[in-house]
Amino acid sequence: MSFRSAVAIENFHAIGEKYLSGNFSLQIIDISIEKERAIEYQIVVIPTLIRVNPS
Repeated sequence: MSFRSAVAIENFHAIGEKYLSGNFSLQIIDISIEKERAIEYQIVVIPTLIRVNPS
């Protein structure tokens, strides 16, 4: 994981804590390793943020 990726993840967690009171879940998908999951979630560009619930 690159430094910039780590900072982006930290920022996302900070925003989630501030605005969602920690009521969120974050999954990181490395599409170079988990190609099946990229296809499952229809990821065609990166980075991609997908909200699963509430829809």
